[in-house]
Amino acid sequence: MSNKISVLPDDNTFQDLTSLQQLHLNKNHIIKLSSKIFNGLSNLKVLDVDRNYIEDIEMGAFSSLKRLETLSLAYNKIKSLPNKLFWETNSLDSLYLSRNKIKSICLPIFNSKNRLTNLMLYSNKIQEIDAKCFQDLKHLKQLSLSNNRISVVRPNSFFGLVQLESLDLSGNKLKHLAARAFTGPRRLSELLLSNNNLEGWDENTFMSLDNLENVRLENNKLKALSSNTFKNNPHIAFFDLSKNSIERIENGTFSSLNRLEFLELSNNLIDALPERIFTFCKFLDIINLAGNKLQEVPNNVFANLTELYKLHLADNEIKSIDANAFSNSVRLRFLSLQNNQISNLSITDFEQYAELDFVNLAGNPLPTTVIEHFELKASQ
Repeated sequence: MSNKISVLPDDNTFQDLTSLQQLHLNKNHIIKLSSKIFNGLSNLKVLDVDRNYIEDIEMGAFSSLKRLETLSLAYNKIKSLPNKLFWETNSLDSLYLSRNKIKSICLPIFNSKNRLTNLMLYSNKIQEIDAKCFQDLKHLKQLSLSNNRISVVRPNSFFGLVQLESLDLSGNKLKHLAARAFTGPRRLSELLLSNNNLEGWDENTFMSLDNLENVRLENNKLKALSSNTFKNNPHIAFFDLSKNSIERIENGTFSSLNRLEFLELSNNLIDALPERIFTFCKFLDIINLAGNKLQEVPNNVFANLTELYKLHLADNEIKSIDANAFSNSVRLRFLSLQNNQISNLSITDFEQYAELDFVNLAGNPLPTTVIEHFELKASQ
């Protein structure tokens, strides 16, 4: 804990504390960890030295910590890590290196005996990831590289991560993803790529990720979605593509996503939707298309979505809604249409949707009686 310690006395400081299991040195002024500073702590399981001023870690600093499970070095000033730094900490499960100044992690700092499952490297200054950078981390399940300066993910960068479930690359400088960028982590279920500069990827970039469930691509520079991009990712349930510059969605883009439940496409430039674009998405619960340039809701575009209960279409340029646009969407309860250009709508137009109890039409050039009718229904 915070005592404003700047220098740990000597290499024998902890040698008699052989039964100690937790050591918290966070919020001090420590600037260096020497090679033998933790000698004697043979049963230590948790070491917390975050929020210090550590710049230098000598090789061997953690060699005696054979039973260490959790190590936090976050919020320091570390720029580089010595080779073989974690070769002896084979019980280490969680390693926190976030909020430092690390520029490269592709050194032999780990070996095949490591059993690390969580590695946090977010908010550093990492610029690129070399091929097979993490190949020795066979047990890793969660890897966060968000908020770095990564502009390139080379083919096979994540090769060897056979247990990886979550990969966070959000908040970097990625523009394009290579065909084999994600070769290796076949168990990956969560891929976070939001807040980059992504304009696109090769056709087979996501091909090997057949267990993906959560994909976040919001706040990038995507302009179009092709029909083949996610053909090998049938388990995607949550898909966020909001805050891009998407103008066009090819028919068939979502045809293989038959387990999709939540689709976020708000704040793009979409002006039209192919008819039956969602035909195979039978489990869709929520679709958000607010803040686009849609001019109409055509026949059957949301038809037969029997699980759909919330549909956001606000802040578009919609002038007309086809009477069959939502046919057989029997669970639809929430329909947001505010701030469009709808001028022709009757209070009976949505009567066939028995579950529909909220329709927002504010900001449309409709008679006040029509808008108030739906407002009153929502308040009941």
